[in-house]
Amino acid sequence: MSRDDLESRQPFFGKWYLGERLGGGTFGSVYSIYHDEEGVRLYAAMKVLTVPKSQADIEELRTQGLSDTEIRAFFEKQVQSFVGEVNILRNLRGNDHIVCYEDHMVVTHRSRIQWDIFIRMERLERLDHYLKRIMATRRDVIKLWYDTTIALSICHRNSIIHRDIKPDNILVSREGYYKLVDFGIARYIGANASGTKAGTYPYMAPEVQEYQKYDNRADIYSLGIVIYQLLNANRYPFLPPSPTPFTATQRDEALSMRFSGKPIPPIPGLSPEVMKVILKSTAYNVKDRYSTAEELQRDILKMRMSREELASPLFNERGEFIPVLQKSKKKKPMRTALICFAVIVMLFALLMLLLYLK
Repeated sequence: MSRDDLESRQPFFGKWYLGERLGGGTFGSVYSIYHDEEGVRLYAAMKVLTVPKSQADIEELRTQGLSDTEIRAFFEKQVQSFVGEVNILRNLRGNDHIVCYEDHMVVTHRSRIQWDIFIRMERLERLDHYLKRIMATRRDVIKLWYDTTIALSICHRNSIIHRDIKPDNILVSREGYYKLVDFGIARYIGANASGTKAGTYPYMAPEVQEYQKYDNRADIYSLGIVIYQLLNANRYPFLPPSPTPFTATQRDEALSMRFSGKPIPPIPGLSPEVMKVILKSTAYNVKDRYSTAEELQRDILKMRMSREELASPLFNERGEFIPVLQKSKKKKPMRTALICFAVIVMLFALLMLLLYLK
């Protein structure tokens, strides 16, 4: 839907006006909306979805022999799926770590096969913008990790699998709460989720990628990859270390290695306790992974990191990820030489002691 078309429909929900476009995806866009109340300008976010996405989608079904009645029924099911997101958000209202749903409306066009869906929710800040703005440290990543496990715990207690955990779907409130958003492909456990490939490929759990049955542990895996990426200078497992450029082939190979079950390499310089929790979260075998978000929360709280490591910045003054220091191979010969020198000194001292005693 074009901006001109949207502006012609103002005000939304009786009093809201269109602001800037905040982002978007395959199915629609998210806009800032505002209204003035007693001299104060209030803001919210509005997700706009159009079904079908284009006339070409209708024509494709016509070429496959479907009548207009059958095509309308086909897309009505898609609309019902999006309304399912609204129902999930409504059921999860009142939680600090899940986006707050406020209102929605579905506009049905009788003269043509089209539905417009508007979902109003609280306005949040993009994760990448927020982390750069506050000059985030590893402490902030650990807080993000913990906050998001709270969101997952709430979802899983309500039998909901999010199925698309990634940085773009973790936003931040004005109070600094990390919040889970975009439940467009979320499903109730047992409701057409198992065996259905869904999500964003680089963060997808192996069992999802392989069309196997899966449960809430797929969300735990995806969150583990997000944390690995943030603590590894924005690089997925198996990619060349930052700032070394990588090709599309190397990216595909890195994903193939992860989906094949190859052990994920540790992040150089990261506390072994933190790495242990990341590796358990991203275990290839589901049985080796955390079984619940609550279990993961407990281990995050138990992790020990030095003050220096917690204060380690993610970005430089230009807002670029600081490369993770790699272990230098040149240090090994020096270390060996020092050990040999120490042994020689000890032997010499022992020899001198024996001669003195004689």
